[in-house]
This record gives sequence, C-alpha cells and structure tokens, in this order.
Amino acid sequence: MIIETKSLSRFFGGLRAVDSVSLAVEDGEVHAIIGPNGAGKTTLVSLMSGRLSPTEGTVHFQGRDITRLPAWQRVRLGIAYTFQITSIYPALSVYENVAIAAQMKAQQTPTSSRAALAACIDDVVSNALRNAGLAVSPTQAAGELAYGHQRLLEIAMGLALDPALLILDEPTQGLSDGEIQDFVSLVQDLKKQCTVLLIEHNIPVVTSLADRITVLDQGSVLAQGTPTQISANEAVQEAYLGR
Repeated sequence: MIIETKSLSRFFGGLRAVDSVSLAVEDGEVHAIIGPNGAGKTTLVSLMSGRLSPTEGTVHFQGRDITRLPAWQRVRLGIAYTFQITSIYPALSVYENVAIAAQMKAQQTPTSSRAALAACIDDVVSNALRNAGLAVSPTQAAGELAYGHQRLLEIAMGLALDPALLILDEPTQGLSDGEIQDFVSLVQDLKKQCTVLLIEHNIPVVTSLADRITVLDQGSVLAQGTPTQISANEAVQEAYLGR
C-alpha cells in the first residue's frame, strides 16, 4: 500500500467537504476517484498532497504518518500532484518549466560539481519530456503550446520529480478525442513507473485505466471496487452514472 487515509475530514464552517474518508491506494495501481461536481474529490487529494490540512483524520504514505507535513516535504517523499487547471510558467520555455522540478529532485542527490548537477538536470528533463510524450521544441515558450500540450507539460513536470505517486486531477479536461486517446496510452505506460491516483469525469477513460475506483458523494465514500463492481452498483448508478 502506498498511501492511505483514515477517517479523513475537512470542514469549511458547516460544510463537510470531505467527511470521514478512508481509502487505500495499492502500490503500482491506477486508482480513480469519481463523483458528481462538489463531491469533494479535489479537496480530498489536496489533503493527501498537503495543499490543505485536515480537520480530522490521518494520511499515511509508504507507512509514514504525513498528516502534518507541508506539501513541499511530501513532494520530496515522492508525491507529485498535477492540477485541475494547468499550473505551468507560461513565460518560461518548455525546458525551463521541467527543469524547475528536475532541480528540486537533483538537489537531493549529492554531486561533485555544478557541471554534474547541470548534466543530471538535463537528463531528467529529457527523460520526463519523452516519457510524457511531449514532442515539441524544448526552447518554445510554454504559454505558446496548445492546451493539450500544456497538460502534457504539467505531467512532465510531475515526472521530473521521479514520484512514487502521481496524482492527476481532471487531466483530460479540455482535450480533444485524439488527445484523450493519447492520454490513455500515456497513463498505461506511466503505470510501469509509478502509482497513479486519477480524478476524472470521463467514465470511459476511468473504466479503461483504473484497477480500482472510489466513488465520492457529498464528501463521503459511496462505493469502492473494480470498474465492473462500480458499474453494477445501484447506489452509484442512481447518484452518479444516471442509470
């Protein structure tokens, strides 16, 4: 098991955005979180990645209690989170965007010189761009990329951190049908490198990729299981799938 929440909650005044959620993500799987708008999906992964602090409950990563660790320390432990809305640096080049993440990772590895550090960063950037399937010029300004390529750039930035857990929040939002198919192939390849936690509204994408699914509704877990089990769950059909 790579990450686990126990009775995790986040309240905003009287709103229970996440209400006593317990889930476990197994090492090496693609685990999807689905649910209607406002179900608490992004709040939940923000709690798991450290962008929000919980009102109650705990988060454990690779057996370690990380409930009170800030986001940057969780990144160093191996958690990378790509956002629902792209968070690239548009004025910087493609290379520079990925190099920012690569430098954070490279600085954790002792090197003998600045030249060795620069070479290490260059290797990480090249590998991340290739693994993300981003075939563009590294010198191109990130803000000039098509939207789909910006999403791939953000994934490359996550991969540059060499994560054990990659959290993807609505990665197919705004993508064309062809780009969505490319994304599915990409995640199937990423599964060989790291565990993927996926928030996604596109149900065909979820069922084609996920080993297991957690369904949230009104901040609580409605159901958990395989895609087949979730598709057959009457409560899920009524609350979310519209059947």
